[in-house]
Amino acid sequence: MSNQSRPLVRPTQGRVMAGVCAGLANYFGIDPTVVRVALVIFTLFGGSGILAYLIGWAVMPDYTGKRAGAPIIIALLLFGIPFMCFLISLPFTILFGN
Repeated sequence: MSNQSRPLVRPTQGRVMAGVCAGLANYFGIDPTVVRVALVIFTLFGGSGILAYLIGWAVMPDYTGKRAGAPIIIALLLFGIPFMCFLISLPFTILFGN
């Protein structure tokens, strides 16, 4: 089955938190555990897994077509902007020190 026939939505069945990993797994036709392990690895190595999960939660609609509410968008802004600034400054910190 091709990806075009499967919608990218957050399901109500098989989800742990908001259903982002389960939705991605359903879309790509893989086991949700694989997506969850990848998310944990990205979180442990730089914290980008948290940012990716928040972005997925904000962007992916649920099965009814509704997107996440204002609290998730606010959390994305509060976490995402400082994290992106950290990632941009990281090479300069490594190259030039304090």
